[in-house]
Amino acid sequence: MNDFNNRRTLPNGLQEPTGQRWRFIRFIGGSYRIPLPPGPPPKPSKAERELEHEQELRGEASVARFHVIGLFHVGVIVISLALVAVVTLAVLALTSRH
Repeated sequence: MNDFNNRRTLPNGLQEPTGQRWRFIRFIGGSYRIPLPPGPPPKPSKAERELEHEQELRGEASVARFHVIGLFHVGVIVISLALVAVVTLAVLALTSRH
């Protein structure tokens, strides 16, 4: 009854949507699998919202650091190319005798 999309075909011919359909309650020595209630998912708690906000801020800071590191590497490459050009021009100026 399962197709390649890992969806279960219901008796009326429709397919069950993908995603987590179970809530797991774990305890020492075992666990229960309980189906999720119908309707929209529950709103995250204040602690979950704060954790998500903190992770978002941490991610933005990480992106900013990578951006700065990338700009630094580009600057190093540009300055080294300019230095190579100056050294090449200096060598050409010193070796050419007019």
